Amino acid sequence: MLSTQDKTRIDDTRIASVRPLMTPALLEERWPANAAHLALVEHSRQAISDVLQGRDDRLVVVVGPCSIHDHDQAVDYARRLQVQADRHARDLLVVMRVYFEKPRTTVGWKGYINDPHLDGSFAMNEGLEMARKLMLDILDLGLPVATEFLDLLSPQYISDLVAGIIAVMDGPEIGPFNIGNPGEFTMVELANLVRGRGGCGAAAAVCRGVPGWGKGNGAGRLEQITNSLGRIFSSL
Repeated sequence: MLSTQDKTRIDDTRIASVRPLMTPALLEERWPANAAHLALVEHSRQAISDVLQGRDDRLVVVVGPCSIHDHDQAVDYARRLQVQADRHARDLLVVMRVYFEKPRTTVGWKGYINDPHLDGSFAMNEGLEMARKLMLDILDLGLPVATEFLDLLSPQYISDLVAGIIAVMDGPEIGPFNIGNPGEFTMVELANLVRGRGGCGAAAAVCRGVPGWGKGNGAGRLEQITNSLGRIFSSL
C-alpha cells in the first residue's frame, strides 16, 4: 500500500517561499522569433566561426553595456551601434553585448532578468519576457547579440536569439564560473584577475550564507522561483 511520508523536517528547510516560473516554450510562443531573426542568428554564428578559424580576416568586436537595465536606452544604443557596424563592416564583425545577469555575491543588483524593476521584487517572469523582447528588437535592427549565462535555466529562454555566448573567467587562477551552453558557440572574456590572500574563497564562503531568490526546478520538474534563506554554514 502506497503512503505519503511526512518529510517536512528534511525537505526544503531553507526555503522561505516558492513562486511559479513560466516555461521556455510558453515564453517563445509569446515572443516568437521570425524567419528573419533566425536567419540573422544563423548567419552571425557562422560568420563569427569563420573569423575565429581564420577563414575571414576581420575582427570580431563585442561591444555594449555590461548590464542592461532599460529597454529604450538599450535600443537607442543598438541603433547607434548598427550605424557603426555598417560603416566598418569590411574590417569588423560587430556584435552587441547584451548582459542580463550580474554575478553578484553578497550585495547589489542581480540583473535585468532576475530583478527587472531594480527594486528587489525579483519579478523574474517579467524579466525573462523583457529580456527576450529586447533581443528581438535588437535583431530587428539587423544587429546580432551576444550574452553571458550565469545559470543553467536562462539559456533555455533566449539562447535561440544569441549569436555568441560569452564565458567569463574571473582570472586564470579561478577558471570560468560560467561555461555557457556546450551545444552552442562560446567566446571567452577574461575579466579582472583576482589577487589577494583568500579573497575569492572568502567571497564564495560569504555568498553561500546570503538569502536570495533564484530560478530552479521543483520536485515536479517544473520551473519555479525559489526564495532561499541562505546556507546555515560554510567552510573555507
